[in-house]
Amino acid sequence: MKNDINQLGKLAVEIFKFDHTYYFSDDYRVWKSGENEKQELADKAIAMDLSIGDKLYMITVFQNLWNDSGYGDFASIDENHIHWPYKSSMYGIAGITNRDLLFSPIQ
Repeated sequence: MKNDINQLGKLAVEIFKFDHTYYFSDDYRVWKSGENEKQELADKAIAMDLSIGDKLYMITVFQNLWNDSGYGDFASIDENHIHWPYKSSMYGIAGITNRDLLFSPIQ
């Protein structure tokens, strides 16, 4: 890992708590605000120049936060699952790619 584990955890929590449903709002102000916040989070991740180890750590944090929240099993969410927009949005903001997922037991 390249980055401080505390900073990675903090960013993962910020991404997890982000309102990923903003995209589906019919109110332009909500949508625009969500787009701006999403870009700010993505810029933080880009600025940290996350390594594969950093991203794997963040996936683990996402999984722990998700499972502890009672939403079900994070690892079982795939593109056919109703919660896929949340998971794919978290991965997208953090810059986690399919290549990174090759190294992760959690898809």
